[in-house]
Amino acid sequence: MTNLLHPEPRQRGALAGHELLGSAPDAPTPEIPGLRNLIRESWQRSASFKANPDNAAAPLALDWDQLEDYRRQHPLAAIMPVINKLLVQPSHDSGLLVAVGDEVGRLLWVDGDPTLQRRAEGMMFVPGADWSEASVGTSAPGTALALGRGIQIAGAEHYQRTVHPWSLHRRPLP
Repeated sequence: MTNLLHPEPRQRGALAGHELLGSAPDAPTPEIPGLRNLIRESWQRSASFKANPDNAAAPLALDWDQLEDYRRQHPLAAIMPVINKLLVQPSHDSGLLVAVGDEVGRLLWVDGDPTLQRRAEGMMFVPGADWSEASVGTSAPGTALALGRGIQIAGAEHYQRTVHPWSLHRRPLP
């Protein structure tokens, strides 16, 4: 288990990288021991999009009425009952959130452990929010879209500093 007081090597590398982001936000992210190349590359994309690592929350891209209309028409709406049965319902007491988004990084459904949902609201990890790399920088939803494959982002690997306390207990994929 990792925490911010005694981080593991990957977290130390990411924290060191954030120090460099703060000192030279427009400079390319250099090689940093312990920082995965795909994170460094994502940070470079995030900086090119002018994502701000000090933003407190993701922007809301769809208000409630727009979100409801969009979800009703979205192709994923047809399989949401299956996702709810297989992923969401079992996650309610497991400390897990299930987020389903669209092809541009907007979260359409966020459900799971109620305590985590309330915490996630503080950083706008909510339906209708934009979690693309262009908006919030490196994050699991946005970076997965940029890479075209699933990915885990842990702690300080997130571009946005307010997200660092999340997912520290999980080991990221190599």
